[in-house]
Amino acid sequence: MEEKKKIESKEKRLNSYLSFDYMIGLIITTIAIITGFITRNNFFYKLSVIFLIITPVVGLLITLIYYIVKRQIKSILIIIAVLLILAASALIGLLNFN
Repeated sequence: MEEKKKIESKEKRLNSYLSFDYMIGLIITTIAIITGFITRNNFFYKLSVIFLIITPVVGLLITLIYYIVKRQIKSILIIIAVLLILAASALIGLLNFN
């Protein structure tokens, strides 16, 4: 019973880190989009796209580290597959960005 409470505590802490990560990413992206809209500068639009890509990647990396420590192979493989999909879509998006 004590072990289960420790695991739940660690998972709650992980969820709070991920929530903070996503909130910060959303705030920075919103600021970059508004700044790009006001200044009509493409740099800020590109910056917002980069932050939209980076935010879930950081969350997935945190989760990946957690599952590596927990040694849950199935979850590790799923996260790696999602990271590869995000990397491929980021490359395609950034290479085609005019």
